[in-house]
Formats: sequence, C-alpha cells, structure tokens
Amino acid sequence: AVRSDYSALRRLGEEWRRDREVVLAAVDRWGKDFRFLENDPRRFISCAAQLREPQTPLECADGALTRDRDFMLAAVRTTGLALAAANDELRRDRTFVLAAVRSNGRALLGADDKLKYDREVVLEAVREGGAGALRYAARALRRDPEMQPERVRLNRLAGRGAAARVLQIQSVAQAAGGDVEVLAASGLAGDRVRFTLPAGSTFGDLAAAEADQRGVAGQCVHMIGPCEAHVGPLDADKPLLADAA
Repeated sequence: AVRSDYSALRRLGEEWRRDREVVLAAVDRWGKDFRFLENDPRRFISCAAQLREPQTPLECADGALTRDRDFMLAAVRTTGLALAAANDELRRDRTFVLAAVRSNGRALLGADDKLKYDREVVLEAVREGGAGALRYAARALRRDPEMQPERVRLNRLAGRGAAARVLQIQSVAQAAGGDVEVLAASGLAGDRVRFTLPAGSTFGDLAAAEADQRGVAGQCVHMIGPCEAHVGPLDADKPLLADAA
C-alpha cells in the first residue's frame, strides 16, 4: 500500500511503523511525490514545510527508527528530501548532509546553515540539482564562479563517499615537448593506463580524460594521488605537475 500512497503508513499498526523496509518504501513514494515540485521553487519551498507534518512517513514511523542514524542515512539516500525531517544533530552532520544532497541537490534547503557555506557540500548539491540547488546555498557561494552549474558539470572529481570509479596516480612527469605524462592504475583491477595531457593540465583535466577513455563521459572519478592522498572536487583546478614537484 505504501508504495502507491505513502500516507497509508499512518493507518497501519505500530508493528508496521517499526518495519524499516515498509517505512523506507513509504519514504521513496513520498520523495517521488515531492520531486515533481522541483521546477517550481515557490511551490517547492511552500510544500517543503509539509515535510515536518505528522502525516509524513518519517513522522509517522516509530521514534526508534528516526533516532537511528543508519536508518535515517538510508532514508536520505532514498530521497534527499528526508533531510528536512531529520533532527538538528543530523542536519549538522556533514557526512549525512553530503549523502542527502547527492540524492537530491535541493535537500540543501534542510541542511544546517553552516553547511550552506561549505564549498564541497554546495558543489555536490549543485552537481545533482543544478541552479535549483544553488539557490539554497549561502549568499557568498551563490555568486562563486566555481559553484555555477556550468562549471560544476565539468568537474569530474568525486568526493569521499560518492560512488565512482577509482583512478590511482602512480607518476606524473613533464615530457620533452612540455606535455604532462601520467601513469596510473584504473578501476578495482588496477589496469595500467597512460595519459598524455597538454602542459598546465589539472587534476580535473585528468579526471575528464579518464572518464572519456573509459566511455563514461559525464561520470565522476575517485582520484588518489601518488602519495595516497585523496584528490577531491575542490582540487579540480590544481595543476598535475605541482603534485609531482
């Protein structure tokens, strides 16, 4: 019943409201019902207030479930909008909020105000939700050139916790003609790959080249530098040779 009408949850007995699978199915239906509002920001903001009303799945669920961080994490991965029904502690939790905005960029609306100043959180929200998500960032970041949807779309570096292919950089060197030569291991199998990129190329350029080479253009790449350091989305404009220096 809850797969077609999330409000059915409030009519079920306590046993069903304690069932994780049933509640998550209701949350999924709830998220889909709200998703259609996203192209109309005024209606979305107005209806977002409903996310805290007792009729919604997470408010109808057993309290033990909504206090369970693992369950709430599953809920925001089902629909990021579930963030608006999370408690204050979770809305301040950076890892939790990142999971929510990767599911639905406009979940940034429900994040703690401090996280709306967090560049990586905002970038991940814009990556999923475009301009509609950027409107919920702090004012300073709404004007940041690096946070604009057209720039974010070109950023192929995955953040920690995101699902993406792995690229382990093994060496970076400058060729005689000035090009940048990169030797790396790609994917879980560690396939050896070599890239020749123009002088001045960045980690972002390498991520895009890996995605193109693997036929997954537009997808992100988890990049690990030669010193085992994670290369995140905020490192996209850093030159590759600076890492080799």
